[in-house]
Order: sequence, then C-alpha cells, then structure tokens
Amino acid sequence: MGGKNSIKVNPSKVVFFLDRAIRTTLVNTYKEKATTYPIIVVVTDSIENAVMDNDFSDLKFTFPESNVFYHLNKEGILKEHSLTEHPLKELPEAKRACKFCETVLEYQRSDGSMTYIPDNNTSSILLKKDIFSVSKSEIKEKNWQTALQINGLRTSQILHPGISEKNWINLVQYSFISKIMNPTTSYLVVENEAQKAILKKKQEQVLSGNTSLDLGEDVLRMSEPNVIPFILLFGLLLWLRAQRKRKLIS
Repeated sequence: MGGKNSIKVNPSKVVFFLDRAIRTTLVNTYKEKATTYPIIVVVTDSIENAVMDNDFSDLKFTFPESNVFYHLNKEGILKEHSLTEHPLKELPEAKRACKFCETVLEYQRSDGSMTYIPDNNTSSILLKKDIFSVSKSEIKEKNWQTALQINGLRTSQILHPGISEKNWINLVQYSFISKIMNPTTSYLVVENEAQKAILKKKQEQVLSGNTSLDLGEDVLRMSEPNVIPFILLFGLLLWLRAQRKRKLIS
C-alpha cells in the first residue's frame, strides 16, 4: 500500500508476545487433563525479538514430560530451549535416541480423572481441585502441613489469575502467621527500633487487606555519615606529610 497511509515497518524492531502464548497453552492443557501433551514449536527467524517476562518454572507442574520447547529457525532446524531457565537462550545440542519419547507416571484421582507426574523418582504435590482455599484457622507456625497448604494456594493462584487479588493477600497473611516464606514474601532484618516500627505498621496494613505498598510519607531516610571528621583527618595527614618533607630537606 502506497501514499500517505503507508506504514513502514522495521523488521529489527518487530516483537511478538511469546510469554502469554506458551503460558496459556501449558495451563489449558493441564486443566483439560488430556491424554496427550503439547509440543511447543516457535516458528520464527528472530526468536530474540520475543517478549518473555520470565521463565515458566512456576508452571513446572504443567509439563511433567519435558522442560523443553522448540524453535524452528529459517534454516528449518529445530533448536531446543528451556522452559525453566533463560527460555530465549538456545540450549546446547543434545544427542538423543528419540526426541519425543519422554515418559510420565499416571495418578488416578478419586473422581476417576487422571493426572500425570514426572517419572524421575522425586516427590510431586498435586491439588485436589484447581481452585484451592485455606482458612486462617488452619495456618500453624512453622508447620509442614501449613507449608503444603500455602504451596497449594500459590499453585491455585497461578492457574486462576482472576482470583489472584484475594489469594495474594492470603499468601502474605499466612506467610507472616506461619513464619514460612513463599514467592510473594520476604523477610527483612532491621537496624533500629524506628525501622522496626515502620515495618510493623506496613505489615499491619497488608494484613488488614491493604494491597497498596506505597510507603508514602513513612519512608525512614538514613542519615549520611558526617564527612567533616574525615575532611579534618585528611587535612591532618597532609599537614604531617608536609612537616616530614621539611625535616628531610633541612
């Protein structure tokens, strides 16, 4: 199309949102509980232009077969990429007898549905249902069962982003109560009582359901070290050095 309405496109600047496409594929397949699994192949000659917010390690439970997805380049060659570490970085070529022969284990639920888990002699955590809830009364301090429940709540949030607001607050609350850290929380070591008071106030705001983490006027600014003593000390050293030189000359 020519004339005033023509659009010029710079191929080197064109991007595509690969993150959402892969994430949606993995989640939908997990929810469907199908007897097949997707082999993700990205067909592009500019994989470096893909928009990828993060890796997919939080969705590891949705791809028990393999951590790999593929990129079909302009030469028609399949290149392997990791779903869990630096997805846009090409993996070293690996020699395999069969490229798509990974096995999984079947786990039959009480309702007769089947869930698939990795065949790698490691433990797996499965949700009884996708939308998982935990009451505050069930949370116990430094308790293994509580840790599993918090993990289930986090998994439910990943599968259903629409309920993330409520689950996010619960994850933070339950982390504080149980003293068990999860991906939504962290713990800080404060230096004085003033900082401790401000942090406790902000924690109470979060526990009350205030998701705004804007510190506003409550920021405690640490005073910079007083530089005057250092200047005086530096001046004294210069003076002593000058005096020493004079003695050597005389």
